[in-house]
Amino acid sequence: MNLLDRMKEDAKLCNRALRNLEVRQIDKKPATKTPGPTRGPGWRNDQLNKDEIDDILYFTNRGWCVASIATFVGVSKSVVRNYQLMNSV
Repeated sequence: MNLLDRMKEDAKLCNRALRNLEVRQIDKKPATKTPGPTRGPGWRNDQLNKDEIDDILYFTNRGWCVASIATFVGVSKSVVRNYQLMNSV
């Protein structure tokens, strides 16, 4: 067996090992994603009170941007947009 034949045999062994490794990785069960917490520190699950709604509407009428209002009142930008839409209708 010359050097070229040994290299071919070595390549076959390596390819076989790689295929087996790929098959083992495919057979693994994918990780399941669990939902994160929806309560606790940093979460707001109660309704906005009248003062907060009035603040949103006041600053909207003054021309403040959504991000500034949300930061000032302490709510998300989507909440501010929702109250702006409800006010415009």
